[in-house]
Amino acid sequence: MPIDKNIINEDNVEKIINLLKNNKDTVKKITDAKLLPSSYRLYLRSLSGITDPVDESFFKDSELDMMRKKIGRSEISKETGDANYPLPKNTIGYGFKDKKNLSVLGALTDDETNIDMTIGKANYKKDKEGNYILEDKYDFKGIIGGGYGKMKEETYDKISAAETDKDIISAALKSYKNKEIPLAQVARIIGGINLGTDRGFEGVPIKINLGQVTDKDKKESIKLDKSYKEDMKFLKEDQNYLNILENIEKNPRIMEFAEPNLKSSLDYMGESFQDYKKSIEKSIQDKITNMNNQYGKYSPYFNSGVMSLKDVI
Repeated sequence: MPIDKNIINEDNVEKIINLLKNNKDTVKKITDAKLLPSSYRLYLRSLSGITDPVDESFFKDSELDMMRKKIGRSEISKETGDANYPLPKNTIGYGFKDKKNLSVLGALTDDETNIDMTIGKANYKKDKEGNYILEDKYDFKGIIGGGYGKMKEETYDKISAAETDKDIISAALKSYKNKEIPLAQVARIIGGINLGTDRGFEGVPIKINLGQVTDKDKKESIKLDKSYKEDMKFLKEDQNYLNILENIEKNPRIMEFAEPNLKSSLDYMGESFQDYKKSIEKSIQDKITNMNNQYGKYSPYFNSGVMSLKDVI
């Protein structure tokens, strides 16, 4: 059943925060239970005033796996010198896939979105035993924040111009009710007011021992990239088209009946069927080469030497 938006008002927000602060023991028990995503739990703990350091025991296995994948992606960039990876070395950041904007539902249904909303950007190091240690502080910089959908300039101005904290929350809630911003953006604004570094909040220390980051983690990590998904999509489309061309080659009469547009295009370009087929093969090989250069030995086509994807996809 949908939440009645009229229930969500500035007075009730204040009551909920006071309720959390007055029931820290209960909040701690609930958030230790791992029933909710880490971003929900750490947000509620912090609002209640619990600033105990957080380690790997706070997270679900799937959440720890996602952090290892994110580190794996960063490590690949070090090994290959990948210019497409936009973060400094030994750093993880927000997702590179085609994400659904940071959202309440996204954090509930997608591990990467959840970790983005829990950790965001953070540094890591490798200890003497080869374990990867991720360190961060859970806090908010500024009140409004970004990444929760495209906020219109007039909405931003309206919220940021509010004079008191209560007025800011009131403006944010009004924008939410008018469908100008999502609920996650409202939660971010409330977080910025109560847990902002500019408000004196020192943050919740996070130090997570993720253990070993394996080659398997690294191979899986490239699937997080939006560019990887796009490359794979285009490779498969090229291969499917090449299969069609090869069927035409085996049955020349198909050209006349099934592929009139292709015949017309070839005539217009003055290109032979064989030359056209070779251009598609070259396109496939170029994309494989680019993927190998970007991901090194973690590319699914590394050292495959294929001119066609038939035996790979």
